[in-house]
Amino acid sequence: MKNFVLVLFCIMYQTTFSQELNVEKYRKDIRIIDDKFTGEKRLLSPLLEPISFMKVISPKDTLYFISLRTVASTYSTGNGVIILLENGDKITKNVETESKLKNSQWEHSAMDYLSIEEMELLKKYNITDVRIYIHDFSVSNPEKYRAYITLMETMK
Repeated sequence: MKNFVLVLFCIMYQTTFSQELNVEKYRKDIRIIDDKFTGEKRLLSPLLEPISFMKVISPKDTLYFISLRTVASTYSTGNGVIILLENGDKITKNVETESKLKNSQWEHSAMDYLSIEEMELLKKYNITDVRIYIHDFSVSNPEKYRAYITLMETMK
């Protein structure tokens, strides 16, 4: 019985430990740009990723944005983005999508403001899938996106 409890504790500890997010290893990926003309500061996660974040700090306000992109073989544009989270929640954005021809593929993208409630969800839960208008993609390495948004919130 004593061994069973010890094994159970080790399994629970390992599961909890493996779910912790190591944000510090992603800090080096955040780029900081100071705008001398406006006094704004921009923090950017890597822009070549399918999901990127931007934090804009102005003298009056701080805003967060999400940018999403995927490629497909067909052109289409319309309204709507759906972000699925690992807990089953959805973030739905009624935003116009864009399509550009890039290297014989259509790149579909969308960008929108993130509310405080959406920020909290993105810090707490991994993104699993995204739909940009009619184009779906699964998210690989979702913890890095959660790390980016968590880091950006604390950085000034």
